[in-house]
Amino acid sequence: MHHKLLLIKWFNLVDFHKNDVLMLQNRQLSAIMFTDIRGYTALMQQDEEHAIEIRNRHREVFNSLNKKYNGELINYFGDGTLSIFKSSIEAIKCGIEMQKEFQKEPHIPVRIGVHLGDIIRTESDIIGDAVNIASRIESLGVAGSVLLSDKVNEQLKNQRGIKTQLLDTFEFKNVNDPIPIFAIANEGVVIPKLSEIKGKTKDIETASVTPSSMKNYFGELRRRNVIKSGLAYVVIAWLLMQVSVFAFPYFNVPQYISQSLLFVLAVGFPFWLAFSWVYEITPGGLRKTVNINPEESIGKQTNTKLNRIIISGLSIGVVVMVINIFGINQTIMDSFEKNISTPIIEDTNKSIAVLAFADMSPEKNQEYFSDGISEEILNLLTKINDLKVISRTSSFSFKDKDVTTTEIGTKLNVNHILEGSVRKFGNTFRITTQLIDVSDGTQVWSETYDRPMDSIFKIQDEIANMVTGQLQLTLLGVSNKNSTANSEAYTLYLKAKHLSHQTNKASQIEAENIVKESIAIDSLYAPAWSLLSDIYHTGSYNFLIRPLTEGIDLGITAAQKAIELDPEYALAYSNLASLQLLAWDFETADENMNKALDLDPGNSVIIGTIALKQFGNLDEGIKLLKKAIVLDPLIYANYYNLGYFNWQANNLDEADEALNTFAFYYPEASAYHYIKAQILISRNQYEDALIEAEKEPNAFFNLYGRTFTLFALGRTEEADAVLKEIVDTYGETEATNMADIYAFRGDADKAFFWLNKAIKIKDPVLLESLNYPSFKNLHKDRRWKSFINRIGLPENHGVPLE
Repeated sequence: MHHKLLLIKWFNLVDFHKNDVLMLQNRQLSAIMFTDIRGYTALMQQDEEHAIEIRNRHREVFNSLNKKYNGELINYFGDGTLSIFKSSIEAIKCGIEMQKEFQKEPHIPVRIGVHLGDIIRTESDIIGDAVNIASRIESLGVAGSVLLSDKVNEQLKNQRGIKTQLLDTFEFKNVNDPIPIFAIANEGVVIPKLSEIKGKTKDIETASVTPSSMKNYFGELRRRNVIKSGLAYVVIAWLLMQVSVFAFPYFNVPQYISQSLLFVLAVGFPFWLAFSWVYEITPGGLRKTVNINPEESIGKQTNTKLNRIIISGLSIGVVVMVINIFGINQTIMDSFEKNISTPIIEDTNKSIAVLAFADMSPEKNQEYFSDGISEEILNLLTKINDLKVISRTSSFSFKDKDVTTTEIGTKLNVNHILEGSVRKFGNTFRITTQLIDVSDGTQVWSETYDRPMDSIFKIQDEIANMVTGQLQLTLLGVSNKNSTANSEAYTLYLKAKHLSHQTNKASQIEAENIVKESIAIDSLYAPAWSLLSDIYHTGSYNFLIRPLTEGIDLGITAAQKAIELDPEYALAYSNLASLQLLAWDFETADENMNKALDLDPGNSVIIGTIALKQFGNLDEGIKLLKKAIVLDPLIYANYYNLGYFNWQANNLDEADEALNTFAFYYPEASAYHYIKAQILISRNQYEDALIEAEKEPNAFFNLYGRTFTLFALGRTEEADAVLKEIVDTYGETEATNMADIYAFRGDADKAFFWLNKAIKIKDPVLLESLNYPSFKNLHKDRRWKSFINRIGLPENHGVPLE
C-alpha cells in the first residue's frame, strides 16, 4: 500500500510537469488589440435593426483588415473584438486603416486599444495581465481613436508614417504601476482630449497612497523640473527683494510698493509651480507636458538652464546683500545719479496694441478675416505720428494665450489695448471691439458693428476714429485709400496674407496663387499688389520657388503697381527698396526706403529692414536695430541681427547677449550655432568653436563653420577636405562665402578671385558681409579699394577703403 501511494504521487507529479510544459509552450509575446463600438448599448435600445447593421459592418471591416495585417481573431464579444498580432507595427497599421474605414458612411464610432505583452493561450481564449491592460487602454478611447501603451509606442520609433502623441500617464484598476498612454496622431484618426477620457482608471479620491505611488509622483516632479523651477523662483524672488531694498529708497518708492511686491511674489509661487507642472519649454515654443513625446522633451537642458539661473541669482543676491550691509550702495547711487541719461520710457498714454481679433464663427473658418481686420485697423493707426503702435508680430504673439490685458500692456509697454471678435452669420459679419485701459483693466468703450460683406471696409475708419478720439489725439493725414476693394477680392487677399506669414515653401506657393486670384477680381487694390511683391521676394530668396533674378523682376513690377495705386502706402516702398537692393540698384533703393520711413516713421518692420541696408555702417545698423527692438520687443529676429552686427563690430559681449535672447526662443534656428562659433573664434576659443559649429543643423553653415574652426586649430587636412566639399556643392552660388574662407586663411589671391566672381553674379550675400572680420586681412591690399569702388555703393556706405 505504501508503494502504491508513492506511485500515484509520482504520476501526479508527471501530470503536473506536463501541464506546466504545455503552459510554457502556449505563452507568447503578442500585440493585443481590443475594439468596441462606442454607445452601442444605447443604439440597440433606440434602433435595434440599425444597431445590428452597424455591428455587422464593424465585423466586416474588422475581418478584412485583420486578415490583411496578419492578425488573429480570438473572439467576438457583443459589439467588440479581441485579436492578437505578432507585430506591434502591423497592429497599429491595422488600427489606423480600420478607423479610416469606420469614418466612411455609415459612420461607426469605434475605439481601439493596443498593448504589447505576454499572453497565455487556452483552447478558446487568451489570458494574462497584458490582456487586462489592453482592455483598460481601449476603455480610455473615444470614437475614432487608436490608443496604445508606451511599450507599443517604443516599437514605432522608426516608423515615419506613424505619428503618436503622449496623452498622460494613467493608473488603471488592478494594475500596479502607472502606464504612459499614447494616441495615434495620423490624419483621419481622432486624438482624445484629456477632458473626454473616461475609462477603467483608479478613482483618485479612493486610491491608496503607497510608497510606490509617492515615488512615482516625486519622480514626475523631478522629470518636469517642478522642484528645480520652484527653487529658481525662490532665488529670483529673494534677489528682487534684495534689489528693492537697495534701489527703492533712492527713487522715493512708497513702502507699500515693497509690501505689495512681497505679497505678489508669495501669491505667485503656487501658480508658478502649477505652471511648471503643466507646461514645458520646447524648441517649438511653450507646450503642455502631456502633449510632448518623451523623446522630444528637452527637460535635461531646461534643468541645466535652471541650475545656471539659481547659481547666478544666488551670486548676484549675495553681492547686493553685501552692498546693502556695508553701505556701498550710496557710492553706487551717487555715480548713477551723476551719469544718468534721459529715460527711455516713452509716454505710454499715447500707445496702443491691436490684438488679433477672435474668430467666433460657428464653423471657426474666418480666422483669415479676423486676423486681416485687426491688421488693417493697425495699419491705419500707424499713420498717426503721435501714436505709438505696437507691430503685428508682438501684438499677435498673445493670440490664443491665457493672459490678461494688464499683463499684455506691461509686456508691450502700452497703455491701451484694442481687442475684438468677428462672427459671421450667412452674408453678415458682426464685429465687436473694445478699448481697454491696461493700467486698471477697465473698459474705456465698446462697440458692435453689424455689416454685410459689401460694406465691411467702412468699419476700419470708424474704429480707428473711435480709438484716436478716446486717446485725445489729433488725426493727422489719416486717409483710407485702401477701402475700395471688391468684397470677394478682399477676402482672398486676407487668406493670402494669412498664408504668407507661414514660413514654408508650400504656404508661399499657395499664397501667391490666391493673391493673384484676388488681383484678377480687383486689380485696383494696392495692398494686394504689395503683398504679391513681398511673396515674390520671400519665395525666390528663401525658398527658391523660381530663379532669384526672375523673382526680383516680378517683385519690383508688383511693388511699383502698388505705389501707382496708392502713392502713400509705406510698405510698398519698403518692399520695392528691398528688391532693388537685391538688384544692386542702391541709390533708388535708398530713396524708396527713406520714402517708406517718411510715410510711416513708427513702423518697426520698416526700421528693422532699414537697419539691414547700412552696408558697412555697423554703428548705424546697431542703432536702428535697438530702436526697432524698443518699438517692438517681441520680434526676435531683430535680436539675431543685432548679435550678427555686433559680432562684425567686435562687440563680442553684446553679440552674445543678443544671440542668447534669440536662442531662448529659437535654439535650433539655422546659422545660430555658426555665428556663435565665429564669436568663439574671435575670442581664440577654437576647441569650443568647433563644438558649437558641429551643432549647426543647417548643412551649408555646418560645413562653413567647421572649415574655419578646423583651420584655426591647425587641422589643415581636415579643413581642406571640408572646404573642397563646400566648393563642389555650393561654389556656383556662394561666391562671397568662398572669399570669406580664403581671406580667413590669409590667401588674398583666392579671396579676390571669389570676390570678383561675387560682383559678376551680383551675389546678394556680398552686400551684408563687407564688414566680415576676415576681410580686414584684405584692407591693406591695393586691390581692396578698387574692388569696393566696382560695387558702386552709395557715397555714405561706410565700408573701409584701406
